[in-house]
Amino acid sequence: MRKLLILIALTTISTSSFGQSSTIQEDYTQTAILSNLRSTQISIQIPDSSINYLWNASTSLWDFISNYRYNYDVNNNKILETRYNWNASSSLWEISSKFEYSYDANNNKVLETRHGWDSSSSSWKYSSKYEYNYDANNNKTLEASYTWDTSSSLWVGSYKFEYSYDVNNNKTLETHYSWNYSTSQWINLSKDEYNYDINNNKTLQTNYYWDSSTSQWIDSYKDEYSYDGNNKNILKTAYNWSSSTSQWIAASKLEYSYDANNNKILATRYNWNTSSGSWIEAKKYVYGYDANHNKILETCSNWNSAISLWGVYYIYEYNYDMNNNITLYSHHSWDAATSQLKGIDKDEYIYDVDKTTKTSYNWNSSTSDWVYFDTSITFFSDNTTSPVSILSTEKYKIYPNPASDYLMVDFKNNENKATIDLYDLQGRKCLSKEITNNESFSIKNLKGGRYLYKISTNGISQSGLLIKE
Repeated sequence: MRKLLILIALTTISTSSFGQSSTIQEDYTQTAILSNLRSTQISIQIPDSSINYLWNASTSLWDFISNYRYNYDVNNNKILETRYNWNASSSLWEISSKFEYSYDANNNKVLETRHGWDSSSSSWKYSSKYEYNYDANNNKTLEASYTWDTSSSLWVGSYKFEYSYDVNNNKTLETHYSWNYSTSQWINLSKDEYNYDINNNKTLQTNYYWDSSTSQWIDSYKDEYSYDGNNKNILKTAYNWSSSTSQWIAASKLEYSYDANNNKILATRYNWNTSSGSWIEAKKYVYGYDANHNKILETCSNWNSAISLWGVYYIYEYNYDMNNNITLYSHHSWDAATSQLKGIDKDEYIYDVDKTTKTSYNWNSSTSDWVYFDTSITFFSDNTTSPVSILSTEKYKIYPNPASDYLMVDFKNNENKATIDLYDLQGRKCLSKEITNNESFSIKNLKGGRYLYKISTNGISQSGLLIKE
């Protein structure tokens, strides 16, 4: 199977800072944490499809929701994503939307076009598009978003970002524009300016907003950064601009500590108290790691000024397999009413040669237990450059369905052979067999319940639901 080597980059999520417009960024949400699990290179397979289910508490069964299909060019760039929704009445996938992508000679994405399926006319309709430009060093210099205006049959601007860089490819300017529908022109909205030290560490980010009444950029907020000898960020201080005094006013700051392996182990956030003219503790983040430097624990605590103690706010926990793939993520928060931690959500991951299964749970406060929420199975294959699709009309008909002992597949084409795979709704493969047209085969050994079938031949596949009685 063809594999792709990628670099998972650290990202951050903004959190508000003591009622001010300036922000301190910290690993604060599930999205950020799952993005920040590892910053090392890992080898991953390229997905060709994914099936998504939602747990039906009434029937205690998994219901199909959606199916995504992916195609790639010879450079492993995704060029097409086609989405289908499940029609429970017809037991067929119905086409919903598609995303088309184009790339330049350097494999930079230059265009993304989104379409919605119009069932009344059985045709694709434009929805939105995104355009990107790059400089000679492959730095993105432009990102522009447009929506399709059905009344004029024209693309209408939505937002635009322009970027500038220094000789070291550090971003020095980011300008944000919005579309003026009255004048059909881009208008200034905000901009960020960046400064760096000799080690290319960002030392200053200043944000401005555009004052249309004076046609001037007005100071809004700024963040200042300090680093240790290992170029690790140890301090970030946020300020807001006071228009009344024409001065920068401190808003919040984050102090960071690291272990001997340069893993961040502590982040303490303070808010500026204008009355006392001092920093007041606000939040504390504590991180733990395994021997492979995978983050296994994050604890967030709030400062209780009444008793001068830290109180646990939430806990994230992670487990990994021997290949450093995440196998478990769980989120608990502190329940003041019971003075105990209670579950919020968790995800479990199962990895196989040709698929990955992710199952999500929510916490049931009534039963004090985890309950299913949704699950997704992502399939991988070695034919991703072929035209892979699933059909809104049947290429194969599987019968009988429901079935008890035997199954047959009627080929509605000229193919002589195909492969049928059956999976349970936890993603485990229960049967794989090469079949011919209308060949009868036994399923006696399968337990009663719902199964996902996938029939494949020559890069074309059809998926659906089988009920075993």
